[in-house]
Amino acid sequence: MNRNVIINVPTYTDLDSDFPEPPEKNYDYWTSLVSFFLKQSNKVEIHCWDDEVETIDGLTSCAAHLSNMRKEPNLTIFQTELTPAIADYLVTYHINSDGHLKWFTVNLFKDQLAVFHSGHWGTEVFLPNVMDRDIAVIKKVLPNGTSFYRY
Repeated sequence: MNRNVIINVPTYTDLDSDFPEPPEKNYDYWTSLVSFFLKQSNKVEIHCWDDEVETIDGLTSCAAHLSNMRKEPNLTIFQTELTPAIADYLVTYHINSDGHLKWFTVNLFKDQLAVFHSGHWGTEVFLPNVMDRDIAVIKKVLPNGTSFYRY
């Protein structure tokens, strides 16, 4: 049976920041999750705030063949077919110079079907249609104190 899963990683913020971070700035759980769901995907969509110039430049240079980049108020959205280079970029180069996850939102799709949604810099994750057999694997990589809800 397939389930929808909502994950909220416990977060904290530095004194002068409203940037949510997982405990000890450890994004290993995110790397494991995105790696798992990349194997089920063929398209990616990434949202960045316009003031995240370093992140936008990195995406632009990584994905020279972006199929679509659009601007919305304060937001840049990249959409492209998933390639090995982009998959490697998401898994290997996901931390910015401040030690944070680079992307506000990462969505993975299989054709038009959503497979993975990571929001608020990886601290909120929605997984639609997860197979029951995969739930134990997902739970195993999550930090202590993570809220996990399935329906």
